Amino acid sequence: VDNRYNKKKIDQGELGLLQLFANQLGTIIANTRIMKEREETFFAAAHSVGTPVTSISGFAELLVEGHFRGEEEMQEYIEIIARNAEFLKTVSSQTFYLTYVERMTEPLSLDWVSLSWLYAGLLHLNRFAFRKRNIEFVLSGDMTLELFIDRNLMLNGLQMIVDNAIKFSDDNKRIWFRVDPIL
Repeated sequence: VDNRYNKKKIDQGELGLLQLFANQLGTIIANTRIMKEREETFFAAAHSVGTPVTSISGFAELLVEGHFRGEEEMQEYIEIIARNAEFLKTVSSQTFYLTYVERMTEPLSLDWVSLSWLYAGLLHLNRFAFRKRNIEFVLSGDMTLELFIDRNLMLNGLQMIVDNAIKFSDDNKRIWFRVDPIL
């Protein structure tokens, strides 16, 4: 065994290179772990979407073709479709959040967006859930107010809040959003 290498002193330049190499190796390992977790998460999301989509498609087809016995069975089919759609909306919100976190390094797409546009968007996205649970959605504030925001990020962020409000509210209730300008 050649002991020359065990006795050699490491100079500052070599030590710096070793530290740089160790840091880069740590970054590569961390990024690999993040990529693996991301792939597993997206695989799980894609897998969990398949069953509800198939169910929605099947029950919708039964409804369109009139393959149901009376109003009660028709209502049961509609409720199954609505339940699966709510699940897909949750998976979609979670997937959006994961991609949003990843996009944090990308520049925002800022533009002037009216409060009335956000309100209309939230009403449209949640119309079935509101109708099914007889929930009234009220946005109060100056509807002419314009916000300088990334419209998609804001709408999706508000959508997550509305999802939770629907989930944790009783039927026949009112969900209020109040927007006041900061002076």
